[in-house]
Order: sequence, then C-alpha cells, then structure tokens
Amino acid sequence: MKIYHTLHIGTAHTNHCEDYLMYCEIGANTWLFAVLDGCTMGHESYFASALAGKVLKKSARELAFLWWKNEYTTDLNTVLKQLLERFFGNFKSIKNQMLLEQHEILSTVQLFLYDTQNQRGKIIVLGDGVVCVDGVITEFEQDNKPDYFGYHLDEDFEPWFESQGQRMSIKHAKDVSLATDGIMSFEQFDLRDESQDFDAAHFLLLDPYFIKSEQMLFQKMLLLEKEHGLKPLDDLAVIRVIL
Repeated sequence: MKIYHTLHIGTAHTNHCEDYLMYCEIGANTWLFAVLDGCTMGHESYFASALAGKVLKKSARELAFLWWKNEYTTDLNTVLKQLLERFFGNFKSIKNQMLLEQHEILSTVQLFLYDTQNQRGKIIVLGDGVVCVDGVITEFEQDNKPDYFGYHLDEDFEPWFESQGQRMSIKHAKDVSLATDGIMSFEQFDLRDESQDFDAAHFLLLDPYFIKSEQMLFQKMLLLEKEHGLKPLDDLAVIRVIL
C-alpha cells in the first residue's frame, strides 16, 4: 500500500489553509484515512478542521487500544459506527471543556476505512467532498451548505448515524482518493492556450504520473502551476491510496 497526500492553500485564502488531513493504522489490519474542510463562514475554520482531525485520531487510537484488550472485529460497518460514536463523544467533551460555540467547530469530514486483509473498504462523507475509486470520481455536493456534524452533537447518535446516506462500500479496489471540494476549484492564473481544457482533478486523482515518487501529489501541484498555470481557488486536501 502506498499513501500520497497534499495540503494546499487556495488563492482566495491568505492567512491559513482551512483544510486538514490525517491517516493512521487501527489494529493489525485496518487503516483510517480522512480529509476535513473547515467552514469558510465559520470562525477560525482552520482550527475547526485541525481539532476534528486530532480528535478523530485520538478516537481511533482509543478504539485500537480497546481491540488490543478485547476481541478485534473486522466488520467495517461496526468499526465505522464505533469510531464515529467515540469521535462524537470526545468532540462534544472537548467542545464543552473549551466553551466553544457552534460556529467555531464546523468542519466537513470524509472517512475511508480499509481492511487490508479482506481488501474491503467503507467510505462516509459528512458534508461535501470528492471521492475517486478506480477512476470513477463521485462528487458529494450539498448546494454549498454542508450538513456539518457540529450541528448534531447534542442529538442522539444512533438515529443520526443511521440517517447518513453518503456512504460507499468498496471491494478489491486498487486506487482510492479522498479530496476536499477544492479539487474542483482550479483556475488559470497564467493563461496558456494549451492548458485551457486541462483536467486538474483527473490529473491528481487518476493519472499515474510521478507514481514512483513519495511526493507524487506535491510534484503534480507544482507541475499544474508551472506548466499549466493552474491553482486551486479554494483550499485543498487530498489523500490518494494505491492498494
């Protein structure tokens, strides 16, 4: 398994990148990957996405520790539910401890859980974002009004979890990417006729160029800027996993 990632501030933002990404191993055979996008209209959105990412990693490590002490489960639906329930509890506790307001905690979350032994995966998108599985790009778009998980922290977890319809199940996939919606915001800052129709999302999420380099996505971002005059207007976080 090869993991590539990049985090890039958009041209419309000047001080902070409001996106975040993380990945870690849970137990012996399960990996967690996530990209997060803070609400631009929120307050200090870079903090919201980073906080959510850190709490997600904390929750995953706690779950892995519990599995180490008790029986390990390979059912990814169960893993996903246990992880998000623990994430909600931890996030709500930290929110209350820090006296944070709702507009300070708004971030989208895209999760990809992968079982390396059985070669199966589960993806859930909380809010909006882009997922690419073996060359098929799926855009989850909520009319620029994402249903942030931060709106639902005071609700019962069970019905909220069951109501989440933006899910995907994968089996024996070879190439999986998660990206924030900045992947669709590339614009030309340097007009070049030969680059008018160049598809930046396809290049980053599907094309194998630079595949042998650990810095594949970083190199592709440089090439998009230097050779094609393209930059993302919005912040961008991408994780691409070659399985």
